Amino acid sequence: MGNIAYALHRQAPAVRRDVEVVFVTVDPRRDTGPVLRRWLNHYSRSFVGLTGSERQIETAERDAGVPLAPPEKQKGANYSVQHASIVLAYSPDGFAHAIYTQGFSGQAYAHDMPLLLTKRG
Repeated sequence: MGNIAYALHRQAPAVRRDVEVVFVTVDPRRDTGPVLRRWLNHYSRSFVGLTGSERQIETAERDAGVPLAPPEKQKGANYSVQHASIVLAYSPDGFAHAIYTQGFSGQAYAHDMPLLLTKRG
């Protein structure tokens, strides 16, 4: 999220107005609305956080083509959550024209943001 916030900050105001950053949690038990809001505010108050039931999140992952994580291993109240490290960049035409895996820099996001906004339906 830090790289995306950096990239967005480097954009012209016209680009910033048209970019929406939406984070979808894969840990709805811990990531309540207020928890997501506090975390996202570290990057930008404009970032949106989405949560839902585990089933809704799995459905969204499948629909987006994101690989599903293996089931979590739980020991009492402590558990770990595995997830894909993927950023899908949707353009105004509703398609994900870019998929970023772990390791992309803020400069890469900054370069692509204005280009993705040209893809209109």
